[in-house]
Amino acid sequence: MRRFTPEDLAQITFWMFGSLERASYSNVLTVSLVIIICSFFTIPLSMVSHRLKTRRCKSRS
Repeated sequence: MRRFTPEDLAQITFWMFGSLERASYSNVLTVSLVIIICSFFTIPLSMVSHRLKTRRCKSRS
């Protein structure tokens, strides 16, 4: 089993999360808008899927 040094863990964390040096408010706004727009589609679909599963389970019992 390999043991990681604190330097190794810092490099892994930096690689996974990336650098926030080039982040700007316009980038944050763009990503936020995309997430909000996608949520308008995925949340209702997940609710419909949940209802269908519930009906199927009720019909089996």
